[in-house]
Amino acid sequence: MTDPLYRRKYAQSMPPLEAYKMKTLKYNLVNVPGDNNRRAMFYGWNNLTDYEREAIRNVKEWIWKNKQVRTPSNVSDRDILKFIQADFFVIDKIGEKLSKHYNWLSTLPNEPTLNAKSFRLL
Repeated sequence: MTDPLYRRKYAQSMPPLEAYKMKTLKYNLVNVPGDNNRRAMFYGWNNLTDYEREAIRNVKEWIWKNKQVRTPSNVSDRDILKFIQADFFVIDKIGEKLSKHYNWLSTLPNEPTLNAKSFRLL
């Protein structure tokens, strides 16, 4: 990253150490075969199950095989998991929705970034 404002982390801008150790009440609710709509938390813990990882892999493969669309680099596996859970692990339906979503994302303009030239303009 070339933005000088984000090169350093400062103590006053970081959450306290205790915040990293806290777990919400529903952090351990995950999707498993036979009960695939339980997940309550999507970010914060490395607790993807093999069942969820397999579904993510299957969706990515389906989109590439049927739509020839690659997953954008700014879309995380956790984002895909939200679509998977919303459609109850029905891969075809999820693949259609995600391919439309990826096409829509490709139409958005790039977000501006701060660089030396933009600092001179300010």
